[in-house]
Amino acid sequence: MRDLTAGKPMKNLVMFTLPIFVGNILQQLYNVVDSIIVGRFIGKDALAAVGTSYPIIMILVSIIMGLNVGTEIMLSQSIGEKNHEKVKNIANTMFISIMGISVVIGVLGAVYTRELLVLIHTPDIIIDDAVKYMRIFFVGLPGLAGYNTLNGMIRSSGNTVLPLIFLAIASVTNIILDIVFVKVFGMGVMGVAFATVIAQTLSFMLCLSRLRMINHDFQLSMNLSAFNIKALSRGIKLGIPSAIQRSAMSFAAFAVQIFVNNLMLTEIISAYSIGMKVDTFAALPVMSLSLAMVTLAGQNVGAGNELLLKKYEKYGKIGGIIFGIVMSFIMLIWGNSIVSIFIDSAETEVIRYGTMYIRMLSIVYVFVTYYEVAFGVIKGRGKPHIPMVLSIIGTWCIRVPLAWILVKQFGFFGICLAIPIAWTTTFLMTVVYETIMAFKERQRRMKFGKQKIA
Repeated sequence: MRDLTAGKPMKNLVMFTLPIFVGNILQQLYNVVDSIIVGRFIGKDALAAVGTSYPIIMILVSIIMGLNVGTEIMLSQSIGEKNHEKVKNIANTMFISIMGISVVIGVLGAVYTRELLVLIHTPDIIIDDAVKYMRIFFVGLPGLAGYNTLNGMIRSSGNTVLPLIFLAIASVTNIILDIVFVKVFGMGVMGVAFATVIAQTLSFMLCLSRLRMINHDFQLSMNLSAFNIKALSRGIKLGIPSAIQRSAMSFAAFAVQIFVNNLMLTEIISAYSIGMKVDTFAALPVMSLSLAMVTLAGQNVGAGNELLLKKYEKYGKIGGIIFGIVMSFIMLIWGNSIVSIFIDSAETEVIRYGTMYIRMLSIVYVFVTYYEVAFGVIKGRGKPHIPMVLSIIGTWCIRVPLAWILVKQFGFFGICLAIPIAWTTTFLMTVVYETIMAFKERQRRMKFGKQKIA
């Protein structure tokens, strides 16, 4: 277990964040490989089928990841307090809860897959492939939930290296299986889905096999006697805002996917799928920083070390801004080449629309990097409801309504245009919130100082 409440802040930040970043790259790499293999070896219709499933998948992942954030906040704060019994109760309770939820969602999702896809107006030409892909994903959902839960637990203890090793093994496995199932056995989108599920489950089993060696307080059991209702209540209280935040963003993507599907062009659906993949990959540095900030802030809040926390926040924001500028430059200059990786060069319309999408994102990418780091700190402080509110306003009050209005006037360009406007709004709201909190903190200190003098 690594103590993040002492030592040099810059060194701790880099050494803790780097494995998360590399792990996120590996995780997204096999998602990107999935898209490349589908686009290159199966075709644009199959790529559109996988792409149209993505918003639904993200909603499910958002629910699980939100609860994981609640778990990680509680664990990191308890580890900072050095309260071992509390750590045991939290770990067991949240593991049982999240695994149970994933099984229920997986079963319901597998049964109602087609109805979900019809709900988002999936074109008839791709719906059968989308159903095949989604059903296999639903069956494998517990593997994804298990890995992400255990990964968050390990991270909260200060260890980010071991999950990286396990993920590297799973990523290589996924890529190999993609090629074997699709190119060798000709299984189509089902082969891609099976490869992903097997890789995710492998990551979960590897984490589970080594968890107790990382931290003896992580003695997991599916025995209900290990269940602590108070830990669950607090976990839900802390986790639900993050789950709602992530789900709101995913539902926004779900709504926008409907607008895209209504354009009834597989070229645009494929381009949007590619654009989302590129966006997710480009966001990896800052999302890694944001995840790291939850644990860094949590441990230092638990230990009462506000000075070190402020330094972590400062260095994190500087790093986020630098990453944002670099990624904006890459996406703006080489957008066309990036999109061309996913699809045959003959599909000029797909490449044109995909390039339009990621270049529009690049305009204000630095704003996203700033507020995501700020969100990580705020969550680690135990206030996940603040990022939830700001994200919901940015997505549901700005992005979705604008996309709905602008798509009628400008088509796919209107959908693209709504994103940077929404991101800019969220950034401005975050800065306003931080300014208000800083003012209140100064007022509190002045009042405290006067009381001491008196």
